[in-house]
Amino acid sequence: MSLDSKTRYLLWLNIILIALAWYLTISNYPNLPDKIPYHFGASGTPDSWGGKETIFLEPGIQSGLFLLFLGLTCKLPHLPRSMINLPRDIKEELQKLSEESKKKVYAEIYSLLPTMLFGLDILLNLLFLFILVSTIKVASGEWQGLKIEFLVLFTVALIGISIYYSLRMNRKLRQQIKEQYP
Repeated sequence: MSLDSKTRYLLWLNIILIALAWYLTISNYPNLPDKIPYHFGASGTPDSWGGKETIFLEPGIQSGLFLLFLGLTCKLPHLPRSMINLPRDIKEELQKLSEESKKKVYAEIYSLLPTMLFGLDILLNLLFLFILVSTIKVASGEWQGLKIEFLVLFTVALIGISIYYSLRMNRKLRQQIKEQYP
């Protein structure tokens, strides 16, 4: 697996965010009360409480998502092309290309997807860090619940970055297909 410098930067930023989550979890665990919130309702107030060991859910999920995205990045070039969901018009244009040209277009897809996955993962890691800090603050009595405005901001950012990467990939693929026509 060969990653460009931007993707390597995103990968390391994710690793740092996950390490920070584990550090916050482990360093705050001894000071947590026996019951802590592990779910927050739409209003931001806790609506489910559990044992303090549930604090390990956030960094565990973060680590799992990162490993999933890392695994996908490693496996992408080995997956059947049929598993890549492309717009119909791009699929039709791809069918008109020679096998060698198709390989070049799919190589472009495989080079773009890791950046998208790790870019999305940064936002997910920031979201889970926010939930982790909120859980610690609520458990310690400093906050009453999640700050909804931050949750809305993260949601909008996730949607925005998903749209950005989708449009960017679409544009690059169309450009790559045009370049492959004899």
